Amino acid sequence: MYHHRGAYLNALGEALEIGLNHASVYLWTLPMFHCNGWCFPWAVTAVGATHVCLRKVVPEEIFRLIEKENVPHLCAAPTVLVSMSNYVGSRETGLKRKLQIMTAGAPPAPTVIARIEQTGANVTHTYGLTEVYGPHIAFA
Repeated sequence: MYHHRGAYLNALGEALEIGLNHASVYLWTLPMFHCNGWCFPWAVTAVGATHVCLRKVVPEEIFRLIEKENVPHLCAAPTVLVSMSNYVGSRETGLKRKLQIMTAGAPPAPTVIARIEQTGANVTHTYGLTEVYGPHIAFA
């Protein structure tokens, strides 16, 4: 259970970690029921950034919205990264802008991260055993 102080501090920490600011556009691929979206509803709002919501997590729609809405930030559970990776693996998908993806929980496989990063995205794993996968992942 969150308390006000903890939610506030976590939201500010999330905003700092992923680099949110007033010009950011955040794409919701992370369910808000996951611990209140890891406090991102408050983090995105606290910096005055824009929320872009999906009706359903579909890789084709994720990549379409990244380009259409000029999205530089999103969070994704490892299962979402796997579906994005599979979509990227079957198509020539390069991003026109830098994308910062934060994931947490069970570490995604190195091949999943590598395939996502081939699009131009940077994947940050905020906790877990990711350090065994190599230097291409930033740590919080």
